[in-house]
Amino acid sequence: MEGIIFGICAAFSWALGGVSVRIALQYLSPVLTTTVSLIVGFFLTFVIVLAIFPNEIHGIQGPILLWLCLYGTLNFPLGRYLNYSSIRIVGVSRATPIFSISTVLAIVYGIILLDETVNAQLVLGAVVVLIGVILIMSENHDK
Repeated sequence: MEGIIFGICAAFSWALGGVSVRIALQYLSPVLTTTVSLIVGFFLTFVIVLAIFPNEIHGIQGPILLWLCLYGTLNFPLGRYLNYSSIRIVGVSRATPIFSISTVLAIVYGIILLDETVNAQLVLGAVVVLIGVILIMSENHDK
């Protein structure tokens, strides 16, 4: 249950973040907006990690560090820049649901790379997400 609550809180956070980014993108480029958000996020997260998990930082081993570096590169600078560019072009109400495709991709990657199991509910959920994205993208309206 705790994981579900955290997931819902993350969704609220990302939704509000998307709106605040859309406001910032009215005045700044996606590159500058991405850079500022990364710098602020890094320092805030680093302080929190040092305060709560000071001993765990030293336990990060080589292969795990490489995976974290890959994630940090793909998700934060590249993913956030593309995310912000999308929000700037099509608006937050259309761009954010498109990001839901990451749910389907995470399922596929989990099955292929992590040997996770698939069941009917998972497949149905992925199909519903894709149908929702298709419906949103098929709408013909301005940002």
